Amino acid sequence: GKHLFDQECAEHSIEHRLIKPRKPQTNGMAERFNGRIKEIIQQTRFESAQQLEETLIRYLDIYNSNIPQRNLGHVTPMEALSKWRKTHPDLFKKSESNHPGLDTQTTPMPELPEVEVTRLGLLPHLPGRKIVTLFCSGKRLRLPMPPLEAHICGRTIAALARRAKYLLIRMDNGSVLVVHLGMTGKLGLFPKAAARAAHDHLCLELDSGLELRFNDARRFGSVMLWPSAEAAQMEEIFTQSQGLEPFSPEFTAAHLARLAEGRRQPIKTFLMDGRRISGIGNIYANETLFAAKIHPQTPAGSLSVNQWQRIADCAVMILKRAIAAGGSTISDFLGSSGQPGLFQLQLAVYGRQEQPCSVCGQKISKEQLGGRATFFCLSCQELLE
Repeated sequence: GKHLFDQECAEHSIEHRLIKPRKPQTNGMAERFNGRIKEIIQQTRFESAQQLEETLIRYLDIYNSNIPQRNLGHVTPMEALSKWRKTHPDLFKKSESNHPGLDTQTTPMPELPEVEVTRLGLLPHLPGRKIVTLFCSGKRLRLPMPPLEAHICGRTIAALARRAKYLLIRMDNGSVLVVHLGMTGKLGLFPKAAARAAHDHLCLELDSGLELRFNDARRFGSVMLWPSAEAAQMEEIFTQSQGLEPFSPEFTAAHLARLAEGRRQPIKTFLMDGRRISGIGNIYANETLFAAKIHPQTPAGSLSVNQWQRIADCAVMILKRAIAAGGSTISDFLGSSGQPGLFQLQLAVYGRQEQPCSVCGQKISKEQLGGRATFFCLSCQELLE
């Protein structure tokens, strides 16, 4: 089926483009400007991911051109923003939904299982191979492509790891290539002589005669580099910014309950907060809560340890099931698109609004929660007062 443009992509762009004041005296101005930007994004229907990105870049330019120390005409950033919006009415069509960012119909974003299957698919082919040379398209992804050649060319791939939704390609010199698939990103192995596709933004030629190609039509993915001299420190900072890994020993009911203590945030939104829990996106949050028999609007801080145990057990079970379902695609990484897609996992509630619940037969409900499509069974997932 078709789904709304994944809000996580919009949020990545928005957060990446928000103003970060360099001087304390501009904090209030930047905060007001950022608040207005978020409000505009929520009320606007954009026709493409590129239009959203270009608009956000323009917001940043407006702010930088109108901060007091550079503004001889005494126009505030907010006034400049208002003027620019009036002269570009075509960009600001009212959205017909509460879904911020884009209303474009597309497939959902890769989540933890899709990234893990990508890792498993590449695992037999990459470690031990030397990177001979590389090609970059020169087009900007979500982040600018860093200089790579001096750090990875002539070096051997030592290992492949995953953290949250990021793939970590570790080199023998200690450098680490960090890849985020974004919304449409995919990694595939191709014969060197095979023609490159239009959206191949990074190609690594290996000494095996194959090329590892990162293809991303919408360019919401990213490639980062941790140079060998700084890799340990950069990885530590990165790890601290990520939440609990669902497959780690720390992913326990007691730990989750401590994280949620005192929070009124809906449990579904809490599960999807990457600062607290890594890798659980919209699909698997919906499925986990249905399996655990917990309503998605239940305040996270109100859950008992027993309920958290159900959530922890169900999340791990469903993620493992999704990875197993993707196992049949692992052989497809060689000489194919490298796109693991959404596996043939039998989804219990996601995308099944108005269809009968597989447990009780009542129709599955759909609501927007935190700007995300939320599916649940009112009978099996009763919202308790």
